[in-house]
Order: sequence, then C-alpha cells, then structure tokens
Amino acid sequence: MVWSFFFCGISSVSGNGDDDVVECFEYIDILSATDNFHPTNFLGRGSHGSVYRANLINGDLAAVKIMKPDTFVGRDLDKSMPLSNEIEILSAIRDLGIVNLIGYSFSEFNHLRCRDPNIVVVEYMPNGSLHDRIHDKTSPPSYFVRVKHAVEIAKAIAVIHALCPPVIHRDIKPSNILIDRKDKARLGDFGLAIRIPGNCSCRPAGTMGYIDPSYVSPRDVTTKSDVFSFGIVLLELISGRKPIDVEYTTESVLKWVSELISSGELDTVWDLRITPPLGKLRSALIEVVMLAWRCVHLNPKERPEITEVVRSLKTARHRISPEKNTKSKSKKVSNLVMDCQNKIIDR
Repeated sequence: MVWSFFFCGISSVSGNGDDDVVECFEYIDILSATDNFHPTNFLGRGSHGSVYRANLINGDLAAVKIMKPDTFVGRDLDKSMPLSNEIEILSAIRDLGIVNLIGYSFSEFNHLRCRDPNIVVVEYMPNGSLHDRIHDKTSPPSYFVRVKHAVEIAKAIAVIHALCPPVIHRDIKPSNILIDRKDKARLGDFGLAIRIPGNCSCRPAGTMGYIDPSYVSPRDVTTKSDVFSFGIVLLELISGRKPIDVEYTTESVLKWVSELISSGELDTVWDLRITPPLGKLRSALIEVVMLAWRCVHLNPKERPEITEVVRSLKTARHRISPEKNTKSKSKKVSNLVMDCQNKIIDR
C-alpha cells in the first residue's frame, strides 16, 4: 500500500506494506502515553529535544521526542521546524537497521506558533545505546558482539546512502545507535540528517570527536562524512576509548592510533577490560582497525564507500564467529570419533 501525509507544505510518499502508516497522534494521547512526560519515563536528550518512553493506546511501547519550547521563540513561521525534516526523511525509510518512525504530533504550545509537528514518535529500543554497552564497566561486550554491531550499523548507513537522493545522517555516534529487543543495533536520531543534493545549504553540524574535520562548509558534506564518523565508532568499539578522552596522555583516539600504527605497536590498541585477542581473532581485528583507519582518512576521496566497509566487516565477523568455531571443533571431534571407530573395526 502507498501512503502519504502532508504538513506545512511538505509531502512524503512511501510504501513497504499495509502496516507502514505514519500516524498523526492527538496531543492528549501523547500526554496519556507518557504520563504527562513524567520523569520516570525520561530516556534522554536527542539532537532537538527530550525523549520519553510512551505506552501507546494499542499497548506498544514507543519513544517520543518533543522539541524544546525555546525552539519556537522568534522563529520565522515560513521556515519548517527541525523535526519536520526528521519526519520527512524517516517517512521515506523503513528498515530493520533503523529506529523507524511511527508517527508525529503537535503540542498545544506549538499550535499557537507553527503548523509543523514538534513531536516525533519512533520505535522503542529497550536495551539502551551502543555507548552504554561499550562503556559498561561491569560486563563489556566481546569482540564478536562489537564486530556484529559494527556490521549492523554499516548496513544501516548503506541503506540511507543508497536512497535517491542519498541521506547523510551527520551525527553517527554510539549514543545514537540503539539496541533493540533482539539485541540488534539500530541507527537512530535523524534530527541532523539531510538529503544531498537538496538541503546542502545547512551549516555543518555533528558531535565533536565524530564530525568529519573536512566538513567545514555546507558544500563539503558527502556520504564520506558519515564514513568518517563510522570510522571513529569502529575505533571506539575495538579500543573501548572515546574519541576524546582526557583520562589518557594522548587525548585524541585518532592521534593515539596513528602513533600505534607508526611505531608498530598496534597490539596495544585493544580494550584493556577484556582478554587480548589471539590467533585468528587478533588478525581479523587488526584488519578491522586498519579498515577504520581508512575510514578516517583526512582526504574524503581516500575513504572507502560504505558498501566496501560492509563487505569487509562481514568477512571479519565470519572469521571470528563463535558458531563457526564451534562447528569447526565439532567436525574435528566427529572425525576423531570416526577414526577410533574405524580402528576398532580393523581390529
């Protein structure tokens, strides 16, 4: 089924099945679902406002992002609100690697100021963010889980880059990568996302440490800007270090990894909270680090396309898969048993 919705002069059309409908929620229903935006439902802050857990009328859990009230102050009513851009972009995407759009709404205050929605309703991700998972001091994830999540996010980025025109997320970082109920990483918070060519007049935006250093003017943004940010996420996944961390002598993870590569000491890049990788695991992870290093090349033209990144990470995941190793060990045991049986028969 093809569906469409219109607001403030914007129209979006998409179609991925009869259930793919973007709903316009009554504000009173949003209040009820969030218990009047009660503090116990507060989940965090996004690029343009606060996010709350919501229990919708149909019983589904959702996440509700509401724009800060001061966003309306002194705003030109002829210009669209930031969340309308996010809604327009998400309405064209429906993918298992994305935190998908459910609907939108207008707060009472917004009705007095602008015709654009200032509330976005998206899927609820119950297992926190990748940032929380990477930096969990009690139970940091295994390297296989880290590479698995890297594959999932790279595939999501490939989906938005393959749209026509391409969508550039502009704020790829672990706190915008959420974990769903099936333990799969999803790309979320499209508050800064743009289409190119299209709204390329937007000034550079992103998060310090993750933003592409070559992105200094609106015309500089390309799909390679997201590749750079993802490269930083990859380095953070493998090392457990934030892009800028004052707890270390070398605060910048980029400078630190550069020094390790130059000195041939890449075996000190590992996350100290878990057992250092050996054998096939080590060699596969070294390749992941070098892939990340290509992603953060200062020259965007030297960075790989995200499709190449996906292929390389899938290869690494396959090489270190616990299931693959278990099958290999099982086959060896089976062969040993058969050898013993044959020897007994020969006797």
